[in-house]
Amino acid sequence: MAIEDTFSKRTQRAEGTAPDVYRYDELPQKLRIQFIQTAADAIGELGSNGANLTWRKIYKAVLLEHGRTQLDHPSETPFAGLHRAMIGAKLDFGLAMDIVELTLRAIEQGGSGQAVLDEVNIRFRENSVGYRFAGGQLVRMDSEVAHAGIVLPAISLLNSKGFEGPNEEYMRAHTHYRAAEYEPAIVEAGKAFESTLKTICAGRGWPFDASKLGAAHLIDVVINNGLIPKYMHSHLSGLRTTLRDGLPTLRNQDAAHGSGTEVREVEEHYAAYALHLAAANILMLVRAHEALK
Repeated sequence: MAIEDTFSKRTQRAEGTAPDVYRYDELPQKLRIQFIQTAADAIGELGSNGANLTWRKIYKAVLLEHGRTQLDHPSETPFAGLHRAMIGAKLDFGLAMDIVELTLRAIEQGGSGQAVLDEVNIRFRENSVGYRFAGGQLVRMDSEVAHAGIVLPAISLLNSKGFEGPNEEYMRAHTHYRAAEYEPAIVEAGKAFESTLKTICAGRGWPFDASKLGAAHLIDVVINNGLIPKYMHSHLSGLRTTLRDGLPTLRNQDAAHGSGTEVREVEEHYAAYALHLAAANILMLVRAHEALK
């Protein structure tokens, strides 16, 4: 279903009344209705065996993950139960987001088309809800510019064959971030960065010492093997410092070690910085790897 540029949207833009700040803890009813209608068009409501099977799979997954026997009325069909839950005022945010994510994942796996996923992402943005579906998950986007220019391209590159490990770690970092689990988000972002380095080294047959923990040794390996072109040699010291002392240091100091006798809370903005810094580094490294003959 096409996204229409309606009178009300144009009026909001002209008057400057359109929301310009993303919200991260609310899924407005308007968006819920738009989503379930779009999903129904993509999967089908009822009738075909394929649609019935898909809705039943989504419904059972939601019930299982939340330890429930039903969402609303016990006599409902899976589609009707999910539809009623999504438009109901009592549905909590986490459950609503799980329904959205599991449904979009089913649509993606079913090959219904990228256009449907793009449409849902546009609806999220239009409703100022700060999440986007990418890489099989709903990913939080604190900065639209950073998300569009850094995070999404990094996720796309990590979906390439051979980068399954760092991709899984980076997506786990976003999962933790969405759940306000900022310390493990930083840890997983750091793992994704290091795993990207290891994947590039292993793929190119560049030996590295697996007993040396941390990213510093791996950074030395990729630089010494010419991953960075010669015309950038004058910038290597600055690049080395950025890669070695940016994300790895943040991870080591804020997350990777035990808190000892002092309880430590990692603040949200540090976790967001870790996710964006990891994505920027991964993006640069993988593109350099692809460009290296």
